[in-house]
Amino acid sequence: MSRIITSLLIFTISTFSWSQNNFDEKQLDSIINKVVDFKYNNGKRDSDFNSLFALLSEYDNIKNPELKAKADFNLGFYYYQILKFETSIFYYQKALKEYRNQEKWKSYVNVSKNLATVYSLLNKHEESEKVLLNTMQLVQNEDVGFYILKPLQELAVFYSYYGKNPSKAIYYGNKFYTELEYFSKNHIEDPEFKYSKTIDAAIVDLEMGNSYLALNEYEKAKKYLLRSQAFFSPTNDQEKLSRINKHLFHLAVKTNQPADSIEKQLNKYDNSISEYIRIYKTSVYKVIEDATEIYEYQIDLKKQKEENKKLKHHRNIITVLFIALFIISLISLQILIKLYKVQKDYNQKLLQEKEVLESIAKEKTMYFSIISHELRTPVYSITGILEILKQEKNPTKQDELINSLQLSNYYLTHLINNILVVNNDEEKKQINSFETQIDVFQFLENIVKKYKPLAIQKGININVKTTSKSLIWVKTDWVKLEQIIVNLLLNAIKFSPENEVIYINLSCEKQNLNQMKATFSISDNGPGINSELKESVLRGEKKLDVQEEINTNRMQGIGVGLFASQKLLHLFNSELKIDTEKERGSTFSFDVLAEIVTNNSENETSKKTINFPITVLSVDDNRMNLLVSKKMLENIGIKCFICTDQDDYLSIIEQENIELALIDINMPTINGYEMSKKIKSKFKIPIIAHTAGGEITKNDFQIVDAKIDDVLIKPYAIDDLKNKIIKLLPTIIKRRKK
Repeated sequence: MSRIITSLLIFTISTFSWSQNNFDEKQLDSIINKVVDFKYNNGKRDSDFNSLFALLSEYDNIKNPELKAKADFNLGFYYYQILKFETSIFYYQKALKEYRNQEKWKSYVNVSKNLATVYSLLNKHEESEKVLLNTMQLVQNEDVGFYILKPLQELAVFYSYYGKNPSKAIYYGNKFYTELEYFSKNHIEDPEFKYSKTIDAAIVDLEMGNSYLALNEYEKAKKYLLRSQAFFSPTNDQEKLSRINKHLFHLAVKTNQPADSIEKQLNKYDNSISEYIRIYKTSVYKVIEDATEIYEYQIDLKKQKEENKKLKHHRNIITVLFIALFIISLISLQILIKLYKVQKDYNQKLLQEKEVLESIAKEKTMYFSIISHELRTPVYSITGILEILKQEKNPTKQDELINSLQLSNYYLTHLINNILVVNNDEEKKQINSFETQIDVFQFLENIVKKYKPLAIQKGININVKTTSKSLIWVKTDWVKLEQIIVNLLLNAIKFSPENEVIYINLSCEKQNLNQMKATFSISDNGPGINSELKESVLRGEKKLDVQEEINTNRMQGIGVGLFASQKLLHLFNSELKIDTEKERGSTFSFDVLAEIVTNNSENETSKKTINFPITVLSVDDNRMNLLVSKKMLENIGIKCFICTDQDDYLSIIEQENIELALIDINMPTINGYEMSKKIKSKFKIPIIAHTAGGEITKNDFQIVDAKIDDVLIKPYAIDDLKNKIIKLLPTIIKRRKK
């Protein structure tokens, strides 16, 4: 069936093609070539109109881009000869565009040269100059060989004859001679080059003579004019000879030559201009006569085309209607035959999609159920411990409760961060949100210390082994790195049987003077992961299901730790490696490249203290957050004033002599960026922005635009706040001195 339809379509297309083309491409090329030979010499035509009429009648049927461009070029040249300059411009512009699209730069150069000449004849000197300069720029970027001579020659003519700028004419003329000398050494036999070497060079000589004459450099003018005269005298080119004799006459006058020499030169000029006018008149009369004949032919051709178009239109309509009717019948039959099968396949597809959607809905419900459970668990612990703390008077037990409270806080923060990573599609985000200097070994020990109580609850021992105990300071995004390690550590604690050992290894290897590779590995004696599940877990396609994989109810987590770790490691240009077998435990490892820090400014900052009174204003829309920030600042010996975004914060700064502002970013009345701009416009105090809204750095555009000095991401520790303030102490001291 489809073969029959295809055959009919081919038949239709071939019918249209036959009706539209009377010449093949070879014949068209021959006709186009004959049109360019159409020239007037001394008022006589070199050829008849047959080729021109054939091209005009077949012009609309030319489909080949190369032939179309060539036809436009030759028609532009023809209309230039019969003084139809506007029509000539129309075809030249089309040819210029077509040659540019085809990247045929040599042909492009020829067209642009002719187009510039026509513009100049119509006194459109700006358009002419624009075309030539654009062409000059093009030939400098493209390999056109000796064709660079053409725009150089035409620019010399333009600035000498039309542009009245002799200095520019001489500049382009000298460039023409330089390029001509270079290409002459290559013994080029191309007729186009020979034309440039002889006729174009003689024309440049003429314009150089004219330009030097305008600049009163008479010896140079004479040299070039005589050289041009020597070339054109044998050719009997009266247009060029009349111009040369005119310039030589002016040269004789300007150099105060004897009266008989001036008269002799004037007679030469008069004879050559008279002969030129005679030839020009004869040519113009013949051109006008021929133009009339061509115009009459074009009118007849237009009528004939309209009649042919009507006949062709009627024939095409009948053909199309017949074929369309036949095709519609065949298609209708095919549709009826296939309708049952399509409907059956569609119903089957709907059933499959229904099953997929039900599976997704079930998995989504289970996932959010687990998330809800895991979020409520630490919240419940925090709420319960706070209630017990209110009643507990024993300091020792209070410390235990606070430690438990802190552990629940760590776990809750980590859980939220994992959820954010899993639902964040920005895989290519930069590793610079929390980039700072850390001692890599102390960093690992601090993580283990935080989560060791969870391991103790199951009787699990954590064995940490490092290659060195010496301090190694590196610069890296410690927040993301900690999240990766905690994910792997919690998985190890979760899946390890009671009273087992978890092994954590850290080795550091210098790559060069400025870079170090840290390799972390965490091993457990858990049930392991089968090979089919391993890859799907890392891609986030499947989670470690407690009931399906382990069948135990004692485990925590939402089952996305490995997927989140893999996503985070991609930001470090690293991968998570898993060495595991079912029922034989697992080892998770990864490498991270970090910059070695020789001057550990972060460590030096952490050792400093604030040893003189400072007044700080904390601004937040949440009263509880204000209470927390006030207590944190007071704990490090800083006097703190608080207000909301609805209060008159500017008056408070002025009345209380505030030296530093701690501002929340996301506030309903006025956001932190706008507030910072208002404060900075009146008071030159440092500002720290803190927010729970996401990863913001002090290099972000909005932060820089608001002139905020530093950034903290909630939640943060007191030491983090203290270190930020210490870094700004020099600014505060400098302001006090003023």
